Amino acid sequence: MAKMQALLPDEIYLSALNGLGEGVIILDPNGDVTWMNAQAEQLLGWTSRELHGRRLHDMVHYQKACGAAYPEAECDTHITLNTGEPRRNSDDVFTRRDGTLIPVSHVTTPLLRDGRVNGVALAFHDITERKRAEQMLILQAAALESAANAIFITDRSGTIKWVNRAFERMSGYSADEVLGQNPRVLCSHYHDDEFYQQLWRTVLAGEVWRGEVVERRRDGSLYTVVQTVTPITMDGATEHFIAIHEDISARKQAEEKIRYMAMYDALTGLPNRRLLQSQLEQALAAANRNERLLGVLFLDLNDFKDVNDNLGHEAGDALLKQAADRLRECVRRSDTVARFGGDEFVVLQTALDHVDGSAALAEKIIAVLTRPYAINGRDVHTGVSIGIAIYPFEDGDAERLLRHADMAMYRAKADSGSSYQFFDIGMHREMRRRVEMQAALRQALAEEQFTLVYQPQFRARDGALIGMEALVRWSHPRQGMISPEEFIPVAEASGQIHALGEWVLRTACRQARQWQAQ
Repeated sequence: MAKMQALLPDEIYLSALNGLGEGVIILDPNGDVTWMNAQAEQLLGWTSRELHGRRLHDMVHYQKACGAAYPEAECDTHITLNTGEPRRNSDDVFTRRDGTLIPVSHVTTPLLRDGRVNGVALAFHDITERKRAEQMLILQAAALESAANAIFITDRSGTIKWVNRAFERMSGYSADEVLGQNPRVLCSHYHDDEFYQQLWRTVLAGEVWRGEVVERRRDGSLYTVVQTVTPITMDGATEHFIAIHEDISARKQAEEKIRYMAMYDALTGLPNRRLLQSQLEQALAAANRNERLLGVLFLDLNDFKDVNDNLGHEAGDALLKQAADRLRECVRRSDTVARFGGDEFVVLQTALDHVDGSAALAEKIIAVLTRPYAINGRDVHTGVSIGIAIYPFEDGDAERLLRHADMAMYRAKADSGSSYQFFDIGMHREMRRRVEMQAALRQALAEEQFTLVYQPQFRARDGALIGMEALVRWSHPRQGMISPEEFIPVAEASGQIHALGEWVLRTACRQARQWQAQ
């Protein structure tokens, strides 16, 4: 009893030990509990009286976190009792009265009397929250490491301190190659200095920066990322930056493919009508600003329908592709060749000094496009008709300039063979007259404004009547009689000749039946 009293703290220290925020247990030389403060009782679920005289190792420290037995020889209190050396363990477990484990950090201090170890003071505290925080850090680190997006961390000066595996895969650089380096190792020189200066102004102000960046891999290839840079602030000062790279190269390629498909002809690879319209508007603005001429050449391949009908659409496609290649070789780099549709092409001549330049180009195109085309082992021939409109001689917008060049092309086509024509105002009046006549023809067919006159045919040797020739005439309600020489070509060009022919045949047959009945 006297021995136990000797190991009890003085009353003056007792209240102090009870007021500590950590548990304190006093052990005798045998490792038996002689006293515990209130915090220890609370943490372990035992009272000091219940553990008094019992071995601490057997009651509290007999198993490891994994559930395996804890050898007493490895116990810090045992070692301190036998060696007199203080021990510190920042990651251990004690067993509570209810059998649950409590993670603890503890220190064992020898209690000396006359230079000999007369017991041990064990001070410990609960590290459950610390363990949870450590576990969360481990999970977060694993998440960052295994993330699909590339992530790297830099200090305030931009020196790379950490990268994840996705960064290595995306950039081609290993962690060892970039740690201590600046993110400039990824610089593609696609962006100007102001781009990066704006980025740094944003993040140094403590704000998140987000935008698309074109980077360069270790092998020199380019890739596009959405980069998010987040400042990490400690004690009011920005100390680090976390950068996340989401690779959007595949998306950008898909967008570029969609844009290309919307702006370029799939067969020839030439700009299509939509892109031509945009480029023509830009070219008109430049011509007006620089006071230069602009030429628009509208091309149509003659007899292309015969190639399609006789040799098939594959042969027609092959001819169009070869014609497109030849046209590319005819023009300057500053000019534009576009496929307008079907067998029609348009050439934009920019910065012309004289209209003779367009005439010379038209002659060159005719010479090149009328050469034989090698298709499926045979030579295929076709001609070309070209209409030319010149700005500012033909004033107006892009649509009108194209329409005028188209009118001139039809005039060239009417001349037969391969030729070219410049647009003049007479063509516009003629085209307007043809459009008006097409509309009048449709109305005339609906209202039966046509009549037939019959011219008898006699046999020469005896003068006998052998037939009648039916001749169609158009009696317009306002314009009077319109000559067949004027309306028949318009009907043929517009396709209304078929309806007119059916009306003529039906009316003539009906008249013949009436004559026979008489």
